[in-house]
Amino acid sequence: MKKRVFGRYLSRGEGARRALYVSLVRALVERGKIETSKAKAKAVIPEIEKLVTQGLKGNWSKILSFFGNDRKITRELSDLVRQFNRKSGFIRLINLSKRTGDQAAMVRIEWVDKIVTEAKEPGDKKKLEVKTKAKGETRPRKTAKRKVAK
Repeated sequence: MKKRVFGRYLSRGEGARRALYVSLVRALVERGKIETSKAKAKAVIPEIEKLVTQGLKGNWSKILSFFGNDRKITRELSDLVRQFNRKSGFIRLINLSKRTGDQAAMVRIEWVDKIVTEAKEPGDKKKLEVKTKAKGETRPRKTAKRKVAK
């Protein structure tokens, strides 16, 4: 039994573990939901709860220090925090099927409350064109150049 040991190691050093937490929280704020292993999810939940609670209190310096002074993600988090009408329990875990490679338990982390995002103007970004093949059309084959022995 490990005594006086706090947190989870996740087979990483201190810096790599912190970078993992930052990237998971950043992905959750940007996308609204992420899929990860259950161990990583359980490790990052307290970090997310603390950040949202600090945002509700208006303590943005701690949030900026967590994200490495990234103003864009802090602004997105502040927009999210304004929509919450609760004091805790901001996220939920949904169990998914096990990962095929190593049978690790997978979960989806998402916000409990439905997040309403502002609609962006359609002219802001370039249009993506999707090219589809006609039925029966194939791409030309590449023929390998053979070396001739002398």
